[in-house]
Amino acid sequence: MAQSTPKAGLRMQLQPLMPEDMRSELIAALKVQNVQNVRVGSGRRFAMPGSHSNSPAIRNTEADKRQQLRLQAIREIRTSEESFLRQLDLLLEYFVTPLRTNGFLTEKVHNQIFGQLDTIHNLSQELLKKLDDDLDNVVKAFTNLGPFFKLYSVYAFDYRNSLCTLQSLMDKNATLKRYIANTESRPEVQMKLISLLITPIQRIPRYKLLLQQVLLYTSPSDMAYKALQGSIRLVEQSVSHINAVVEDYENTQRLIVVQNALTNKSLKLVKPGRKILKEGFLRKLKTDGTTSRKYCILMSDMFMYCRVLKDVEVLLTEGSSIACCCVFPLKKCKIVELFRGNFRLTCSGDGSIFSADGQEGESHTWYVAIREAIELHVQCRKTLRKMSSNRKPMRKKHLQRLQPEDDIMWLLRRKMASPDRIQKPEKVKRKGLWPFRSMNCLDRMDRSIGEPSGLQQQQQQHYVPMGSVVEHRYPQAVTTSNTSKSQLN
Repeated sequence: MAQSTPKAGLRMQLQPLMPEDMRSELIAALKVQNVQNVRVGSGRRFAMPGSHSNSPAIRNTEADKRQQLRLQAIREIRTSEESFLRQLDLLLEYFVTPLRTNGFLTEKVHNQIFGQLDTIHNLSQELLKKLDDDLDNVVKAFTNLGPFFKLYSVYAFDYRNSLCTLQSLMDKNATLKRYIANTESRPEVQMKLISLLITPIQRIPRYKLLLQQVLLYTSPSDMAYKALQGSIRLVEQSVSHINAVVEDYENTQRLIVVQNALTNKSLKLVKPGRKILKEGFLRKLKTDGTTSRKYCILMSDMFMYCRVLKDVEVLLTEGSSIACCCVFPLKKCKIVELFRGNFRLTCSGDGSIFSADGQEGESHTWYVAIREAIELHVQCRKTLRKMSSNRKPMRKKHLQRLQPEDDIMWLLRRKMASPDRIQKPEKVKRKGLWPFRSMNCLDRMDRSIGEPSGLQQQQQQHYVPMGSVVEHRYPQAVTTSNTSKSQLN
């Protein structure tokens, strides 16, 4: 028994502090968390990543990595610009110049299709030159040339019309079509002419993406950070300008299609600032409870519904024909959403109830679009007063009386000639008893005592007998007094 006691105490001393399974789990967890054993002198301690002992080295590594990514993004700008310039060279060398010299196109048509490509080519060359001179200073290159990027908007404005003109010429001239097809298949080109023509329009949005990538890897404490933000804003302005120009052009073309489809040619739809917001079919409720299918067009300043005469399935096309039934100016319009997908549009006491031609959700979409258009139009009129809308809707009988002149002036004449605008009689100006305006107290103070002064002369000139004043201002009293006098006599 005496010998067993030390063995038991020895076993107690050699027993681990935690079970073996828990110890293995802790070691595995420490390995997952990348805990490093750091030997200091004769002892050991655990150091987690990101501690103060190695943070400067990690920060330097992150800064170097960020700088490498930034330089790579700048090199991507130069590489893409070089590729874009190569495409412009192919377009000018194999298409633009030969079509001018070979006589396939006249000078006017050639300028209409390829007019701005020379300017864009020169601008791209200048940008590539600035990038080659100082690749790190990409901000300076875009700051200097950023305002000239709006030249792309002229090309974007003529792009769609240029494609239509080119396609029409190729359909009429088989030789021109064969020449373009042979040039596109050459080993030096291997690209379609349409693909080459669209590259300038895609270039400005590409600049924005590339500069944003450079900004992502630029530290906010860097001196070029704010300047880079300014360059991105310049490019964004150019992108917005190009998009606005293209949108205005497409909207004008759509207004022309609607104008040509109308049977009443006196109603002028194409006007500056007018836009088509929504168009489609709606059901209009009649007085007898039935509905009729109408083609409705919501514009920025009016709502119009028409009767379909020819070839309208979803939207108007070149061969469509419609007859305008009513025009609601948005200035005095009010819209209320009713039950079961219906809404009522009123204007100066006149209105109609519309419902969706298909799904009920379409009616709510129309309601929201018309309500927002009314709110925007009223808000715009608060800052800019225009004489471009009427207070009353124009029905079919009014539309038939339109002359071939501008309908705005006709609407103004109709509004001025309406019976509710009666001209009020002019107020009679009262003449004062004393000429206070012409009185001068210091007039001719050096006159003699017996001579009348200037004030007395003016009073004598402006003197009005009291009887005439009373007779002028109170004619009934004078008549009554004369009658009483005659009775007394």
